[in-house]
Amino acid sequence: MSPTPDRQAGADGQFRLLDALPQMVWQASCSGELRFANRAWQQYTGLHTLQPGLGFEQALHPDDREAALQAWQACCASGQPFVQAVRMLRPDGSVRWFEIEGRALPEALWLCSCTDIHERVVADDWQQQTLAALQAQHDRARQDARQAEALLALTRLLAHASDEAEVLRVLTDEGVSAAGAAMGATVLASADGQTLEWLSGLGAPETLMQRRTQEVQQNIRFPLTEALLTREHVYVSTREEQLERYPACTLDAAGLRVEACAALPLQVGQQTGALALMFREAQEFSPEQRRFLEVLAGQLGQALERVRLARTEREHHRATELRAQQSVAALKTVMDSIPLILYAVDPHGQLTVVDGQGLAVLGVKQGDLVGRSLWELAHTVPKIVQPTEQALAGTAGQHTFQMAGHDFEGWFVPQPGSGGMIGVLLPITERAQAQRDLLEANEQLRRSNAELERFAHVAAHDLQEPLRTVTSFAGLLHRHYAGQLDSRADRYLNNMVGGAERMKRLVDDLLTYTRLSQDQRPHIPVDLNQVLQHALRLLHGPLQASGASVQAGPLPQVRGDRAQLTTLLYQLIGNALKFRGAEPPVIRLSAARQGGQWQLSVHDNGLGIGAEYRERIFELFERLHTREQYDGNGMGLAVCRKIVQLHGGEIHAEDGTGGEGSTFVFTLPAT
Repeated sequence: MSPTPDRQAGADGQFRLLDALPQMVWQASCSGELRFANRAWQQYTGLHTLQPGLGFEQALHPDDREAALQAWQACCASGQPFVQAVRMLRPDGSVRWFEIEGRALPEALWLCSCTDIHERVVADDWQQQTLAALQAQHDRARQDARQAEALLALTRLLAHASDEAEVLRVLTDEGVSAAGAAMGATVLASADGQTLEWLSGLGAPETLMQRRTQEVQQNIRFPLTEALLTREHVYVSTREEQLERYPACTLDAAGLRVEACAALPLQVGQQTGALALMFREAQEFSPEQRRFLEVLAGQLGQALERVRLARTEREHHRATELRAQQSVAALKTVMDSIPLILYAVDPHGQLTVVDGQGLAVLGVKQGDLVGRSLWELAHTVPKIVQPTEQALAGTAGQHTFQMAGHDFEGWFVPQPGSGGMIGVLLPITERAQAQRDLLEANEQLRRSNAELERFAHVAAHDLQEPLRTVTSFAGLLHRHYAGQLDSRADRYLNNMVGGAERMKRLVDDLLTYTRLSQDQRPHIPVDLNQVLQHALRLLHGPLQASGASVQAGPLPQVRGDRAQLTTLLYQLIGNALKFRGAEPPVIRLSAARQGGQWQLSVHDNGLGIGAEYRERIFELFERLHTREQYDGNGMGLAVCRKIVQLHGGEIHAEDGTGGEGSTFVFTLPAT
């Protein structure tokens, strides 16, 4: 702080002594303007220059300044010592409590010192807060104890209530009064919510309930219906709040001026309802009081549910017996119309029930088996003995078997309660024969397909030699006599050579297709990255000629035949090169794991495939274009599907990304 005129005039030993004190000391006029402040004060407040008009209150917390100045002016007027506890600011905005003591000096000046009392003030505040918290806790504990006693007494009385009227009487005598309410009302809603059932009792007069019914019909909101519809607790603390929230409804009833009310949802079994309590005085509805009222509503709902269940128990029991009789009659009707066999066995293996039209299939009468041991009949019904024993041991089962020359399907179910079991046998001779016929037909079809593949393989193999001869001589004729005959002869020679070459490619493709099934090798782990590189080397020429770009992320390792998988990628990429558009081909390969398989996609920007052709293109010899447009025999995608199927996967075609080109998606087994 730069020296002020006052300090310059008094720059003697006294000021130097005050400047060296560790305690904050300062001098001010009666107006509060600072005339001197030692280094301790400057360092704490950060005010290093005493400017004219700078008052000591600038170092105080804004909330303490007015009171401090008022006390300062009073002391200046009376000459009494100035003592004030204040919060003083640091440059970083933090504060500490200090006690300022000031005494009057000559020439209307005051010398003040600051004593740090921060820890004492904090300790006093903590002590007061702790005492207040302990007192509040003590008050809550006493209130909770009173409410717990009331709820305990109410619970005991409700437990012995035998009907609905007694439940409501107990709640009126004990619950309503314990809550401090003047009266209450209870309503239950019908299942569709359209009808209200008012329960008598709780002190609410009939006139109030009739009025509330009319208000419900007029869609007028009031606390009880709000709790009923929203399933939320509703508390209205004052009459003014009630008039603001429910202007169309009045709480007054039977000459009682209602100042507050609480409405709480009820659950009586599956039926919803609400409880309303009305008070003569305004209420704060503290958390403890709300908890008490909510428990009270829960007790009412449980008691009403219990007495209603007790009232309907006999009717329910009679209805259950009637349904059981009807079920038995219906089961009897089913058993008389369907040729099944129903039997029951007790834990000792004794047959307690044997019934059903299916007994005639076995040549057994009902009266011959009931009461006998199943083990004695093992020679008559041997196939059901083992699954029956398993069911008696607690293991359910379903089996098909032959017995007495007939096919049966059986269900064997344990009965945990009795320790016995129930068995149901259904004759399925016709169905079983149909299944056997189907299996035999499938086997014949499999053999026929295998023979057809062998025939195609042999035929394609045997055609190679005569085709080579035809192709060779056709080539010789074309080379030696082309241009020496007339134009028609040249055309004939060209057609003959072209046809022979197409026939050779067709036989080669057919032989490749049939060899896929003939040359089956064990599947081993195969790295598709290496397979792709091999396929690209085989397609080097077409790739260079078309300016194609092949992009592939990391490809997985799969289980399969390396040669067949190379053929698969070779065909799919070659297909994209052949059926390209005007732009250079861009081919992308990607892979995604799906459980125990890898799903791979080959996408191109070529011509695309119409949705109506996406199944046909995988058939043998299927072509979507003429030979003049695109060369080929329609075998490539058929070979792809065969390879994928031999690896246990599937293949299909989709639209390309953004509707451009096409995408072939296929699955292969993961390693």
